[in-house]
Amino acid sequence: MDFNRALIDLSQEDEWVVKNFAALHPDLAAFIKDRKDNLDTLSDAAIVKYIVACYDKESPLMEAFKKRWWVKKKEAAEIAGFKKDNAGYYSEDADRVMFCQNDVINRVVLRYLYLIHDRLFQTYVIYNEMYLHQSAELMRYDFAQPSHAKAAKENLDILGRDIEELESKIFSGEETKKMRDLLYEEASNLLSDLRPERIALRLEKDQPAVDYNPHGNYKPETMHFMGDE
Repeated sequence: MDFNRALIDLSQEDEWVVKNFAALHPDLAAFIKDRKDNLDTLSDAAIVKYIVACYDKESPLMEAFKKRWWVKKKEAAEIAGFKKDNAGYYSEDADRVMFCQNDVINRVVLRYLYLIHDRLFQTYVIYNEMYLHQSAELMRYDFAQPSHAKAAKENLDILGRDIEELESKIFSGEETKKMRDLLYEEASNLLSDLRPERIALRLEKDQPAVDYNPHGNYKPETMHFMGDE
């Protein structure tokens, strides 16, 4: 699979995958240097590969399995190299990662999501994890009171609607999103050109104060007083 658009390209050797992951942020470097997750059976590379494959917005798994969240997690586990026993079950350590039951890994995932700089996508990931946990609770049907089951079902319904809405915003209308990003970029460039030192430098070179012409290729004639030659 092609991960060259993700923050970490998983086609690299394990050593470079881990090194580049740690270079993204001091928190991630600290995690790699002194892991305190107590997941002794999972290597640094396995953890990093799982996080990137499962949670990076540009992971090919994200688009392929956005309607099948648990399938996506299992595919990510395969890419990460999580081991299975003879019966086909993952280890307890792998399960803790896949079911978000390890607080240290959860914090690392959130830091990685933050680095993607997309709040909608971060919310989308969290809501999907919540949906899985709420579904598991309903399947067990271990509620002290019937009202608790009703509340859990309502939560699941609300989460489902929210996820559908977020999917529409994130994975649809990509051209609109690109145009918006371009608008932000152009606005940023224009503000940069309005700095006094930039304007002074352009005037010294007999250039317009701002390199922006709303008339396109048309250039207005130089203003002069009537009667001037």
